[in-house]
Amino acid sequence: MAYHCTDCWIRCFFLITCYCLLHVYASPHFVFSDSLDKFGVHDSGADNEIFRRWLSEDVSHTDVDAEFALADIEVLMEDIIVSYDTALELAAYMNNDSITTTTTADINDAAVWDCNTSVVMFDHFDNITSQLQQFTALNCSAAAAHEEHAELHEEEHFPDGIYLVLYCAFVLLVGCLLKYTGHRWHLPVPYTVLLLITGAILEGIELADDDLFGELNFGFQQVRTIDPHMVLSIFIPGLIFESAFNTNYHIFLKEAKQAALLAGPGVVWNALLVGGLMHYFAHSISALSGVEARVYNWSWSFSIMFGSMVSATDPVAVVALLKELGASKRLSTLIEAESLLNDGTAFVMFSVLREYAASPQGTSVDSMLATFLRLAGGGTVMGIFCGFVTYYALSKVYNDAEIEICLTVSAVYLSAYTGDFVCRVSGVLVIVFMGLWVSKNREAISPSVEEGMHHFWEMIGFIANTLLFFITGQVITFRVAEEDNNIHWPTDLAILCVLYVGCHVTRALAIWQLYPLLKNTGYGCTYADAMVMVYGGLRGAIGLALALILETETAFEKVDRDRVLFHVCGIVVLTLVVNAPTVKYVVQWLGLNKPPSDTAALFRSATQHLLEDVHHKLNEMKLDQHYMGANWTKVENLQPKYDDLYFSIFGESLVVEEHSGDDDDDDDELLSVHSDEEAQDLIINMIAELQRADREAQLQNAVEKRVIQVMKASYWRQYEQGLISADAVNILVESSEDAMDEHDLTKQRRNLEKWFAIPWSIKTLHRSNYRYVKKLAEWMLFGNLGFAVEIASGFIYATKEAIEFCELLQHSHSVEPRHIVSVQTQLRDVIAWIDATAADVVRVYPEVHTAIQTLHAANALLNHQKEEIAHLLHKGFLDEAEYARVRSCCEESLQSLFHHSYTSLLDIENYTDESILLNAPLFSELTSGERKQVADRAIESKWYHRGDKICMQQQQQQQ
Repeated sequence: MAYHCTDCWIRCFFLITCYCLLHVYASPHFVFSDSLDKFGVHDSGADNEIFRRWLSEDVSHTDVDAEFALADIEVLMEDIIVSYDTALELAAYMNNDSITTTTTADINDAAVWDCNTSVVMFDHFDNITSQLQQFTALNCSAAAAHEEHAELHEEEHFPDGIYLVLYCAFVLLVGCLLKYTGHRWHLPVPYTVLLLITGAILEGIELADDDLFGELNFGFQQVRTIDPHMVLSIFIPGLIFESAFNTNYHIFLKEAKQAALLAGPGVVWNALLVGGLMHYFAHSISALSGVEARVYNWSWSFSIMFGSMVSATDPVAVVALLKELGASKRLSTLIEAESLLNDGTAFVMFSVLREYAASPQGTSVDSMLATFLRLAGGGTVMGIFCGFVTYYALSKVYNDAEIEICLTVSAVYLSAYTGDFVCRVSGVLVIVFMGLWVSKNREAISPSVEEGMHHFWEMIGFIANTLLFFITGQVITFRVAEEDNNIHWPTDLAILCVLYVGCHVTRALAIWQLYPLLKNTGYGCTYADAMVMVYGGLRGAIGLALALILETETAFEKVDRDRVLFHVCGIVVLTLVVNAPTVKYVVQWLGLNKPPSDTAALFRSATQHLLEDVHHKLNEMKLDQHYMGANWTKVENLQPKYDDLYFSIFGESLVVEEHSGDDDDDDDELLSVHSDEEAQDLIINMIAELQRADREAQLQNAVEKRVIQVMKASYWRQYEQGLISADAVNILVESSEDAMDEHDLTKQRRNLEKWFAIPWSIKTLHRSNYRYVKKLAEWMLFGNLGFAVEIASGFIYATKEAIEFCELLQHSHSVEPRHIVSVQTQLRDVIAWIDATAADVVRVYPEVHTAIQTLHAANALLNHQKEEIAHLLHKGFLDEAEYARVRSCCEESLQSLFHHSYTSLLDIENYTDESILLNAPLFSELTSGERKQVADRAIESKWYHRGDKICMQQQQQQQ
């Protein structure tokens, strides 16, 4: 009997499989019938028939010449069959004796092989395997090579993770192309919407033709069934931290009450309203179809859970648009702050309601409340703790971008994992509050690293959004393409339209109920702001992630899960396609894109200064030989049209006549023209006077606010140059922001006065009779005074820059001189106070002043060297290797200086009058020997201190 080689391999596969099963499960009481049951063999007659049919069957093939005679192993096979029959007979005999089982199935279950039989079977299978291997090696080399190649090819097609990397690279390329297309052609649709649509289209093409994308098909196949928890763990932490880290903490803190109202009661109320909408209207609309299977029978808990999923807003597109249109930063920060907090609230509500809805018996109110408090309260506390740990770790690293950025990445994902899976709290809230804490203490990040870290996290947000929206589009198409998708298009589309309108109505109702509180807290809230918050409440990443998570919850019916995914994705798409492109026109219609009228003069002054600088540079370029032959008329025509920009914003020309001092007199005369006999004219003039006073106050506040902005920018610039420490810039910036909020320039002085007051703890320690306690108090006093002097130094530096800015405003003739003079007077008064206070500290504690100046001088000199080293590299004076060595040497000194404090530079024991004299600039260039000689001669002289009367001393000597 001869068989085709492929048939031999089929039989060989069966035999070797039996051999492996025997080898693995062989034991003194191995149940053989269980193994045969796996192959569909249930009785001895069927077993013998299968084996003997194999041995007697004759099938001829012509495509392969190699043949294998099964007669060579016929004896071995017969032995196996006999052994199996013997085991079954023995089992039947034992069962008949005990009269416990009589059926064939019972006999098979009782059949066992002992160790001796198993050893014999091993020998038989060894012989069969060796003969088949020998035949294959001699006669089937080509077929074996073909099979080996096929197996290798198959292994190359299914390595773990390779196609996920290929898929991610492809999606990012698509995202870059779509974003570039949107910018290039000014498409009104956000690129995230384009990504979602593109993902849906490409998935449909891939389902229609499996071979169209080649190797990329494997990536599509792996991603379409991706675990939603992995999506939540990979994308959401990065997105939330990026948003929290880039939030202005001062404005967020000022608007925290408003954001908490919107994210707390607002989200709960909105979820209840949307849940009621789906519970009643969805049921009523679906019942019109007349088909019972299409009717929405959602419970209240399931409906409210769905409401929490669509209550989380994602205002990335709206915030970007508000910034682009120049709208108030207060409004954009409020929208972003609400989004940060309501992400956590919606996720906590979803978790609590999912547990309740999935339980057949339900959950008690106490249990739900405890779960809510654990998720929300625990997430908040843990987020602040993780933020503090991250801040502390960052504060110990200086100018090392790799370490600082990697610290934030590891902190984000470790905190999210610990919160979700270890502490069982809300990982979303953990990331929210951790990011806010790091944003509050952003001075812990090295000045040279901060910009790079912002760019890094913006890139993380871009990558996460790109992948998430593309995957969502792909999953939507895959679910819809399934035969059992449970989506009835006419019914579900009608419900989706009602839901889209209802989400806006419910959000408007929630904000309307909270409006009295929103109006009187934080920076306030206008009707225009409320309208933008209602219409700009886009849905995005959080809702999609929650819908994907619910899709895998087998505790709910598949029809309900499919409907939830459809409606959540539909709401996301509609808000991004309809609201995002049109919110621009809503903002313009409400007039929120126009800056306050009191800033027109300041904007005009800055623009005129820019035009003067451009004109000066243009004249220099005309005389430069490098630009000889240029068409200067065309060069000027290619420049921005600032006149048109100014006119589009304020409705007037940028060019303004110089201010005349007679204007005030004319205004006074105009306002004073009234008849005392007519009360109506008197009222009109009184209103005009009040309006003028109000306008003058607004202009004064605008000038002061702009001056404070100049000082705030100066603080950060000093910090970047190493002139002040991270703690000092934090205090100075907070002081300037408080002054900006209250429109009071002198508030900075009041905030700084407390730092020059000696704390009560130091006074108490200093009154101690113990020497070491008094020394500790003195050390703490020096540290406190050093910090106060550093703050004063940074404030004076910024104040002088602010005075220069005021002088620049005076030259532009765009701002009323009286407003500028008022600000300059306040600034000079503050400088006089700080000079007097700092002079007292320098006079009483000169060693403190010396330590501070030493630290600042060393830092400034090292930063100058760092810049000069980079300049030498760019000029070609240093090659790459030399530059690396010299820069590393300079960085080591900077690292060492970073860990020095003021107190470490104090030399109290050796601080004498002689050391002060020798540190003067006059003697700074002397050698050590010359300095010693000067010190010896100075000892012989008379030392005069502040307050000594030198003239009286001379008169007494003459007498």
